[in-house]
Amino acid sequence: KPSVVVLPGLLVLLDWWKAGLPMEASFPKLRSLLLSQVKEKLPWILPVVGVVCLTVWTQYSGTHGDFVSPLHHRLMMMPAGILFYLWRTILPLNLSFHYPHPGNLWIMAAVPVLVILLGALWRFRSQVPQLVFGFLWFLLLWLPVSGIFQVGSSFTADRYTYLAHVGLFLGLFFMFQRRLVPVFSIVLIWAVLAFLQTGVWKNSRTLFTHGVEAQPRDSVALQNLASLYKIERDFDQAIPLYQKSLALNPLDYIAHMNLGNCYLELKQLEKAQEAFQESLRAYPRYAQAHFVLGKLLSDSFGKHSEAEVHLRQAFELSGYREAEVAVALCQVLVKQGRASEAEGVLAKLPPNVRARIVRQ
Repeated sequence: KPSVVVLPGLLVLLDWWKAGLPMEASFPKLRSLLLSQVKEKLPWILPVVGVVCLTVWTQYSGTHGDFVSPLHHRLMMMPAGILFYLWRTILPLNLSFHYPHPGNLWIMAAVPVLVILLGALWRFRSQVPQLVFGFLWFLLLWLPVSGIFQVGSSFTADRYTYLAHVGLFLGLFFMFQRRLVPVFSIVLIWAVLAFLQTGVWKNSRTLFTHGVEAQPRDSVALQNLASLYKIERDFDQAIPLYQKSLALNPLDYIAHMNLGNCYLELKQLEKAQEAFQESLRAYPRYAQAHFVLGKLLSDSFGKHSEAEVHLRQAFELSGYREAEVAVALCQVLVKQGRASEAEGVLAKLPPNVRARIVRQ
């Protein structure tokens, strides 16, 4: 799994633990110890390089690359990310399946706070070597999911901390093993909070409703809850939630698309058209919006030339409902008296798709 590509680093860290956490050793001695451990772990390190290259190639191929933020933006977010994770480790409240990006104030404040935290950890490293071990374990497991390689839209994700917490809590346990009563009290509180949190995952409605309550600035939670109402055809509930989501994130092309589909179901065609157009302004290469807007313009408004533009776009962005897009484009061309061009469209399709259309 890509998130455990840091296994060689963890093995080195465990060797350091076996060596008795020599925090006061001289730099040449530490360097010699580290080099010998790295040489020993080469059979583990080499496959990791291959896994990293494969993961990066997979994640950044296709349309995913259209939504990747610049590297310097992702690096700027990392201090805030690790502080968010550590804060929720200590105080696991308002947990959610998805988290919005924090404001600029959080990002700017995170750097000095993290510098102070790391400085204090280094200053007292000989007094709290177990805490240093636990933090380094946490940091290693966090790095692959820190945002260096962007995956998904969530600022942070609780599931990324499961393995990272193992070493952190191990270090804390050995650090406070002679003070088990207060430790047990804290663990008991966490256990109760964890039990209550499991109830959030009862079903989609409880999960998304809790997400809206816990993270009111999260447009994804709002959109997911809206989509649940949309599936149930409760458009009076769905539309205001989509509108709230878009107020937070006006560039969410999928939310615009879903809002347009709600208006389409309600026969509010002008509003549907506007929503589909907004979706394409946010993401001009969205094949589904081109297709639905093209169908709407042709079937409901009789604007065949405008419809052709969008249907051609959908057709060129191959992969989305290829046969349906081709049929819709051919129908628009025929309506404009250009049957020969329609035959040309069909000729560009794979033989199996073309044969299926002809049979229909």
